[in-house]
Amino acid sequence: FITRSCYSRNTLTGCAVLLYNRVFTPTIDSQLLSVYPENFEQHLIFLKENYELISTQTLKERIITKTLTNRSICLTFDDGYFDNFSEALPILEKYQIPATIFVCTGNIGTDSEFWWDMLENLLLTNKEKYLTWSALSDVRDEVLDRYLNLQESLKTLNVHDRMAIFKQFGSNQEPRKNYRSLNSEELKTLESSPFITLGAHTQNHYSLGKIDFALAQEEIYKSVKEIRNHTTFRHLPFSYPFGGHSDCRDDLQRVFEKAGINAVFLNQFGICQNHTNKLQIPRIVVRNLTGEEFGSFVNNLWN
Repeated sequence: FITRSCYSRNTLTGCAVLLYNRVFTPTIDSQLLSVYPENFEQHLIFLKENYELISTQTLKERIITKTLTNRSICLTFDDGYFDNFSEALPILEKYQIPATIFVCTGNIGTDSEFWWDMLENLLLTNKEKYLTWSALSDVRDEVLDRYLNLQESLKTLNVHDRMAIFKQFGSNQEPRKNYRSLNSEELKTLESSPFITLGAHTQNHYSLGKIDFALAQEEIYKSVKEIRNHTTFRHLPFSYPFGGHSDCRDDLQRVFEKAGINAVFLNQFGICQNHTNKLQIPRIVVRNLTGEEFGSFVNNLWN
């Protein structure tokens, strides 16, 4: 048993697909979505020195041909924040590292915040005691309970009902600078980079596993169409919003095929291997780790 266990640890191979959201230094980060730019650069330095870095397209091809024979890393971003262009892109190009950005298309070309950021801005940013709070904290009070409960409810509400909720709270908060989505010109610039692939991430960031099939299908088709309106990409990867078990569904294979989606990514921990289904690729969330912390974190992923 000991011999077999040691052998397994020493020979386990596959690709760790890392999931980032933002490269940004926020005042408050209640959902732990941000990695500071200086930390992100340290992440890339470590990865460049220690691992093979591959694109999502290469990963998909290796799954199909069953040629994931070493330990590799694939970088992805969810949501399509402006800082993916302003902060992440220059660092990725500096170290010549490929990455895929999955874009939620509903706010393209507007200054609006994503709905979860609007909720944070409405309920938490006005009081200093909440600025260091995060969703992993055990500290709770009436405001935080309301914030977490509303966040869960808004995952499935349509966009009109979401905005009605904010109006009921009397929200007149100005969108925060640098919290917007990518715009058309930025998407075109990203497309022109040899290191960037764009992917779809729905139109309105619903939990697809918690809405009906027709709406889930519409969300996928709309997001793919919107990205194609701004770029020349035709075959796109896709990532599920939230991406947990309850946020995904098993009845979308034909929808993905019709939409020209060639790989689907989850937010579920795991190493991608030769037997992995290309429509169920696991990913590993990265938090705001220092370079040393990140190195230990990545090296232990295969254990």
